[in-house]
Amino acid sequence: MITNREKAEIASIVLHSSECSPERKKFLRNKIRAHTPADPLEQNAEIKKLIDKLCLGWGEVAIYRWGRDCDQCESDSVHMIPATVTAFKAFERMVYKNAEGPTSVMLISFDDYEEFEPSFRDHRAEQYNY
Repeated sequence: MITNREKAEIASIVLHSSECSPERKKFLRNKIRAHTPADPLEQNAEIKKLIDKLCLGWGEVAIYRWGRDCDQCESDSVHMIPATVTAFKAFERMVYKNAEGPTSVMLISFDDYEEFEPSFRDHRAEQYNY
């Protein structure tokens, strides 16, 4: 089941990663607003529930990070952080602060963390056959 936060992230990625008509952009922005909790405490409570569900026995949780920079280089990675809302918010803030293009951060299960294969793709280089 996709959470409201994930719906907002998906709409955000689509909004920033494609050439959209003004009507489509307006629709996506409304979708993001509709699925983003206005109350920060409600948002933190939702994050806390997900952290508690995915938390490992030793107090850590896995995070998936995807991003594309201004040169169309796309990469993803996974990280382990302390299983607290504060740690998640700090990590999320750091990723978004350093982003050069669309990016996404989400909590994942430990099984997904163990099976993860990092990827890097330079779309611009592929376009010019480098």
